[in-house]
Amino acid sequence: MDRFFKIALFILAVTQSNFISANSMVLYDSLVPFDKNQKTSTFSQLISPQPTQVKRTEKTYTLLQFWASWCHSCAGFMYDLDKISAATQSPYYAISIDDKFIDAENYLTKHPLYKKHRNRFWFDQQSKLKQSLAITTVPTVVIIDHQGKPIWRTSGHLNSDDLFKLKQLLANNNLGQLTIGD
Repeated sequence: MDRFFKIALFILAVTQSNFISANSMVLYDSLVPFDKNQKTSTFSQLISPQPTQVKRTEKTYTLLQFWASWCHSCAGFMYDLDKISAATQSPYYAISIDDKFIDAENYLTKHPLYKKHRNRFWFDQQSKLKQSLAITTVPTVVIIDHQGKPIWRTSGHLNSDDLFKLKQLLANNNLGQLTIGD
């Protein structure tokens, strides 16, 4: 993807951030879990601070990976993001944009990470989040802050240098310097 197109997508995401900030919980709550035994009833409960929890800070980030069952590189990318999440203590969630829940569910039943981390996998049943974030390519990674506001995104599989840089910046809570994908 050329640089101009990436910049255009970023500008689109930023201009939509006011809409997302105002309606983020509604958008996130349109997601449904694949795990029928999910203890958290809504996705926004996972990403927003709870009164009984230690207050999250401005430096808390969550990785969202948008994927589809027909995307072969998405599966491998899940392992990369799982490792980054573990190393940086940044929560990571994989959100399917498949047209049908059953297609994604059938795919996940064979995926080892789903068996290990069932609570990480969600489905955008009405495509509300996908549309509001202008997700047109998978895999797409969006990093959101503690309020659910998108602060960074990239589309396509990242190379090992980019993954290392992303890991370092998340570990140091220094996303202001993130320039991956330029």
